[in-house]
Amino acid sequence: MTLNKQRTKQKINQLAQRLNISPQHCAEGILQIANTHIENAIRVISTEKGYDPRAFAMIPFGGAGGLHACEVARNLGIRTIIVPPNPGVLSAFGMLVSPTIRYFSKTVLLTIKNSSGSRGLSDSSNSNDSSDIEKTNQRLHKLFLPLIKKAKREFIQEGLLDMSIESHRRIKKIDYKEERV
Repeated sequence: MTLNKQRTKQKINQLAQRLNISPQHCAEGILQIANTHIENAIRVISTEKGYDPRAFAMIPFGGAGGLHACEVARNLGIRTIIVPPNPGVLSAFGMLVSPTIRYFSKTVLLTIKNSSGSRGLSDSSNSNDSSDIEKTNQRLHKLFLPLIKKAKREFIQEGLLDMSIESHRRIKKIDYKEERV
């Protein structure tokens, strides 16, 4: 992608004029906004998960990674920056070597009854309860099958025909409803 310097200057000048500031301050403001977005993204994957970014080194990547690295590191208290060879192609390389993944989800509302007829699962040593669990698993498999088929169609549309496709079913949340008398 080629940057049209003249058009970029023109747009920054127009914005600066509307904001009643100098083009230099306008450009610095744009850079500061970008840095703030990068800082916030780093906070989401570190501080908000209990990690202190000051305990880590920063590895900038992408075409403008080096442009943002020093300011972002300074604002986050990161003391070490490691610039890899060819940081501008690191993201593209990562896309080439990383697995292709798709996430699909489906909300399913089921009432599960155990052998005593009450809702919920009881001791699975009871053969009737084991049968109920197996029936529930079969129902869930049928409900998730369309998602697996959709994923396969998308992979085929992207030309990923030769891939081995794995599917994993995860149940993220189960709510128990109390029986009302």
